[in-house]
Amino acid sequence: MTITQLKYTLSVAEHGNFTIASEKCFVTQPTLSMQVQKLEEELGVTIFNRKTKPLQITEVGEKILIQARKIIEESSTKSKNEERHIESQQSKEFDIKSRQIIGTAEMESRNSNLLLLEKNINKVFSAALKELSSNKGKNYPKSLELFINEGLDSIDESEILISCNKKDSSIVKDIIDKISSKSKKTLQLSDEYLTTSGGVIVSNTDSTVVVNNTIEDRLERMKAELRTDIANKFK
Repeated sequence: MTITQLKYTLSVAEHGNFTIASEKCFVTQPTLSMQVQKLEEELGVTIFNRKTKPLQITEVGEKILIQARKIIEESSTKSKNEERHIESQQSKEFDIKSRQIIGTAEMESRNSNLLLLEKNINKVFSAALKELSSNKGKNYPKSLELFINEGLDSIDESEILISCNKKDSSIVKDIIDKISSKSKKTLQLSDEYLTTSGGVIVSNTDSTVVVNNTIEDRLERMKAELRTDIANKFK
Protein backbone atom coordinates (compact mmCIF):
# COMPACT_ATOMS: atom_id res chain seq x y z
CA MET A 1 0.00 0.00 0.00
CA THR A 2 1.35 3.43 -0.97
CA ILE A 3 0.36 7.07 -0.50
CA THR A 4 -0.06 7.28 -4.27
CA GLN A 5 -2.59 4.47 -4.22
CA LEU A 6 -4.52 6.26 -1.48
CA LYS A 7 -4.54 9.53 -3.47
CA TYR A 8 -5.79 7.76 -6.60
CA THR A 9 -8.50 6.00 -4.62
CA LEU A 10 -9.66 9.23 -2.98
CA SER A 11 -9.77 10.93 -6.38
CA VAL A 12 -12.01 8.18 -7.76
CA ALA A 13 -14.27 8.53 -4.71
CA GLU A 14 -14.43 12.30 -5.21
CA HIS A 15 -15.24 12.25 -8.93
CA GLY A 16 -17.13 8.95 -9.12
CA ASN A 17 -15.34 8.08 -12.33
CA PHE A 18 -11.97 6.48 -13.12
CA THR A 19 -11.40 8.51 -16.29
CA ILE A 20 -11.99 11.89 -14.64
CA ALA A 21 -9.93 10.84 -11.63
CA SER A 22 -6.99 9.88 -13.86
CA GLU A 23 -7.12 13.27 -15.59
CA LYS A 24 -7.09 15.07 -12.24
CA CYS A 25 -4.13 12.96 -11.09
CA PHE A 26 -2.27 13.45 -14.43
CA VAL A 27 -1.94 9.72 -15.11
CA THR A 28 -3.48 7.39 -17.62
CA GLN A 29 -6.75 5.73 -16.75
CA PRO A 30 -5.30 2.15 -16.88
CA THR A 31 -2.49 3.18 -14.50
CA LEU A 32 -4.88 4.66 -11.99
CA SER A 33 -7.29 1.72 -12.24
CA MET A 34 -4.47 -0.76 -11.71
CA GLN A 35 -3.21 1.03 -8.58
CA VAL A 36 -6.70 1.19 -7.07
CA GLN A 37 -7.21 -2.49 -7.83
CA LYS A 38 -3.87 -3.35 -6.21
CA LEU A 39 -4.94 -1.52 -3.05
CA GLU A 40 -8.20 -3.47 -2.95
CA GLU A 41 -6.35 -6.75 -3.47
CA GLU A 42 -3.84 -5.96 -0.72
CA LEU A 43 -6.64 -5.18 1.74
CA GLY A 44 -8.87 -8.01 0.54
CA VAL A 45 -11.90 -5.76 0.11
CA THR A 46 -13.92 -4.07 -2.63
CA ILE A 47 -13.89 -0.30 -2.20
CA PHE A 48 -15.93 0.57 -5.29
CA ASN A 49 -18.90 -1.14 -6.86
CA ARG A 50 -17.94 -0.89 -10.53
CA LYS A 51 -21.25 -2.27 -11.79
CA THR A 52 -23.10 0.96 -11.02
CA LYS A 53 -23.02 4.32 -12.81
CA PRO A 54 -21.79 6.47 -11.23
CA LEU A 55 -19.51 4.31 -9.12
CA GLN A 56 -20.78 3.52 -5.65
CA ILE A 57 -18.57 3.21 -2.59
CA THR A 58 -19.12 0.04 -0.57
CA GLU A 59 -19.84 0.13 3.17
CA VAL A 60 -16.36 -1.13 4.02
CA GLY A 61 -14.93 1.22 1.38
CA GLU A 62 -16.41 4.25 3.17
CA LYS A 63 -14.53 3.31 6.33
CA ILE A 64 -11.31 2.68 4.40
CA LEU A 65 -11.57 6.10 2.74
CA ILE A 66 -11.91 7.83 6.13
CA GLN A 67 -8.60 6.33 7.21
CA ALA A 68 -7.03 7.17 3.84
CA ARG A 69 -7.94 10.86 4.19
CA LYS A 70 -6.41 11.00 7.66
CA ILE A 71 -3.17 9.49 6.40
CA ILE A 72 -2.98 11.87 3.42
CA GLU A 73 -3.56 14.87 5.71
CA GLU A 74 -0.92 13.72 8.17
CA SER A 75 1.67 12.94 5.51
CA SER A 76 1.19 16.31 3.78
CA THR A 77 2.26 18.17 6.94
CA LYS A 78 5.65 16.44 7.11
CA SER A 79 8.79 17.50 5.36
CA LYS A 80 9.99 15.99 2.12
CA ASN A 81 12.94 14.34 3.84
CA GLU A 82 10.60 12.45 6.14
CA GLU A 83 8.08 11.51 3.49
CA ARG A 84 9.43 8.05 2.70
CA HIS A 85 9.65 7.13 6.37
CA ILE A 86 6.17 8.51 6.99
CA GLU A 87 4.77 6.57 4.09
CA SER A 88 6.14 3.34 5.51
CA GLN A 89 4.82 4.02 9.01
CA GLN A 90 1.47 5.29 7.82
CA SER A 91 1.16 2.34 5.51
CA LYS A 92 1.53 -0.03 8.44
CA GLU A 93 -0.96 1.98 10.48
CA PHE A 94 -3.39 2.04 7.58
CA ASP A 95 -3.09 -1.74 7.13
CA ILE A 96 -3.76 -2.30 10.83
CA LYS A 97 -6.79 0.00 10.92
CA SER A 98 -8.09 -1.42 7.66
CA ARG A 99 -7.90 -4.95 9.00
CA GLN A 100 -9.67 -3.79 12.17
CA ILE A 101 -12.43 -2.29 10.03
CA ILE A 102 -12.69 -5.45 7.96
CA GLY A 103 -12.74 -7.59 11.10
CA THR A 104 -15.47 -5.44 12.63
CA ALA A 105 -17.51 -5.58 9.43
CA GLU A 106 -17.17 -9.38 9.33
CA MET A 107 -18.20 -9.63 13.00
CA GLU A 108 -21.22 -7.38 12.41
CA SER A 109 -22.21 -9.49 9.43
CA ARG A 110 -21.79 -12.69 11.48
CA ASN A 111 -23.90 -11.33 14.34
CA SER A 112 -26.55 -10.13 11.92
CA ASN A 113 -26.72 -13.57 10.29
CA LEU A 114 -26.90 -15.29 13.67
CA LEU A 115 -29.72 -12.98 14.78
CA LEU A 116 -31.66 -13.75 11.61
CA LEU A 117 -31.07 -17.47 12.06
CA GLU A 118 -32.20 -17.27 15.69
CA LYS A 119 -35.47 -15.65 14.60
CA ASN A 120 -35.99 -18.36 12.00
CA ILE A 121 -35.15 -21.10 14.50
CA ASN A 122 -37.71 -19.75 16.96
CA LYS A 123 -40.29 -19.49 14.20
CA VAL A 124 -39.72 -23.09 13.05
CA PHE A 125 -39.83 -24.53 16.56
CA SER A 126 -42.95 -22.55 17.45
CA ALA A 127 -44.63 -24.00 14.38
CA ALA A 128 -43.38 -27.48 15.33
CA LEU A 129 -44.80 -27.17 18.86
CA LYS A 130 -48.14 -26.00 17.50
CA GLU A 131 -48.28 -28.90 15.05
CA LEU A 132 -47.29 -31.50 17.66
CA SER A 133 -49.86 -30.12 20.09
CA SER A 134 -52.76 -30.28 17.65
CA ASN A 135 -51.81 -33.35 15.61
CA LYS A 136 -49.84 -35.94 17.57
CA GLY A 137 -50.52 -38.80 15.17
CA LYS A 138 -51.07 -42.52 15.63
CA ASN A 139 -47.49 -43.14 16.78
CA TYR A 140 -47.81 -40.78 19.74
CA PRO A 141 -48.44 -43.60 22.29
CA LYS A 142 -45.21 -45.27 21.15
CA SER A 143 -43.39 -41.95 21.65
CA LEU A 144 -44.80 -41.67 25.17
CA GLU A 145 -43.64 -45.18 25.95
CA LEU A 146 -40.17 -44.31 24.67
CA PHE A 147 -40.10 -41.15 26.81
CA ILE A 148 -41.07 -43.14 29.91
CA ASN A 149 -38.47 -45.85 29.27
CA GLU A 150 -35.77 -43.21 28.80
CA GLY A 151 -36.66 -41.85 32.22
CA LEU A 152 -36.65 -45.30 33.82
CA ASP A 153 -33.20 -46.01 32.41
CA SER A 154 -31.91 -42.78 33.95
CA ILE A 155 -33.34 -43.29 37.45
CA ASP A 156 -31.86 -46.11 39.49
CA GLU A 157 -34.65 -46.38 42.06
CA SER A 158 -37.48 -48.82 42.61
CA GLU A 159 -40.37 -46.35 42.96
CA ILE A 160 -41.08 -44.06 40.04
CA LEU A 161 -43.56 -41.22 39.60
CA ILE A 162 -44.81 -40.30 36.12
CA SER A 163 -46.56 -37.02 35.32
CA CYS A 164 -48.45 -36.01 32.19
CA ASN A 165 -51.22 -33.67 31.07
CA LYS A 166 -54.86 -34.60 31.66
CA LYS A 167 -55.56 -35.37 28.00
CA ASP A 168 -52.78 -37.99 27.85
CA SER A 169 -53.48 -39.57 31.25
CA SER A 170 -55.46 -42.57 29.94
CA ILE A 171 -52.76 -43.39 27.38
CA VAL A 172 -50.00 -43.03 29.97
CA LYS A 173 -51.91 -45.24 32.43
CA ASP A 174 -52.13 -48.04 29.85
CA ILE A 175 -48.39 -47.70 29.17
CA ILE A 176 -47.62 -47.82 32.91
CA ASP A 177 -49.67 -51.03 33.24
CA LYS A 178 -47.82 -52.54 30.27
CA ILE A 179 -44.35 -51.65 31.58
CA SER A 180 -45.18 -52.62 35.18
CA SER A 181 -46.01 -56.18 34.11
CA LYS A 182 -42.42 -56.62 32.90
CA SER A 183 -40.48 -54.32 35.26
CA LYS A 184 -39.32 -54.74 38.84
CA LYS A 185 -39.89 -51.04 39.43
CA THR A 186 -43.13 -49.65 40.86
CA LEU A 187 -44.62 -47.05 38.52
CA GLN A 188 -47.23 -44.58 39.70
CA LEU A 189 -49.20 -41.97 37.74
CA SER A 190 -49.14 -38.56 39.44
CA ASP A 191 -52.44 -37.03 40.55
CA GLU A 192 -51.17 -33.60 39.50
CA TYR A 193 -51.52 -32.95 35.79
CA LEU A 194 -48.97 -31.05 33.72
CA THR A 195 -49.96 -28.01 31.67
CA THR A 196 -47.67 -28.99 28.79
CA SER A 197 -48.71 -29.90 25.26
CA GLY A 198 -47.64 -33.49 25.72
CA GLY A 199 -44.92 -35.87 26.82
CA VAL A 200 -44.09 -36.91 30.37
CA ILE A 201 -41.92 -36.10 33.36
CA VAL A 202 -40.36 -39.12 35.04
CA SER A 203 -38.97 -38.75 38.57
CA ASN A 204 -38.31 -40.55 41.81
CA THR A 205 -40.94 -40.08 44.51
CA ASP A 206 -39.22 -37.12 46.21
CA SER A 207 -38.38 -35.46 42.84
CA THR A 208 -34.65 -35.29 43.54
CA VAL A 209 -34.02 -36.98 40.18
CA VAL A 210 -36.14 -35.71 37.31
CA VAL A 211 -36.16 -36.55 33.61
CA ASN A 212 -38.19 -33.97 31.69
CA ASN A 213 -39.43 -35.55 28.49
CA THR A 214 -42.28 -33.18 27.77
CA ILE A 215 -42.68 -32.08 24.16
CA GLU A 216 -41.70 -28.50 25.09
CA ASP A 217 -38.51 -29.54 26.87
CA ARG A 218 -37.41 -31.94 24.14
CA LEU A 219 -37.88 -29.23 21.52
CA GLU A 220 -35.84 -26.80 23.63
CA ARG A 221 -32.99 -29.32 23.84
CA MET A 222 -33.11 -29.80 20.08
CA LYS A 223 -33.11 -26.02 19.62
CA ALA A 224 -30.04 -25.65 21.86
CA GLU A 225 -28.17 -28.32 19.87
CA LEU A 226 -29.08 -26.59 16.62
CA ARG A 227 -27.86 -23.23 17.94
CA THR A 228 -24.52 -24.81 18.89
CA ASP A 229 -24.10 -26.39 15.44
CA ILE A 230 -24.87 -23.09 13.71
CA ALA A 231 -22.55 -21.08 15.96
CA ASN A 232 -19.70 -23.52 15.26
CA LYS A 233 -20.17 -23.07 11.51
CA PHE A 234 -19.81 -19.29 11.87
CA LYS A 235 -16.53 -19.47 13.81
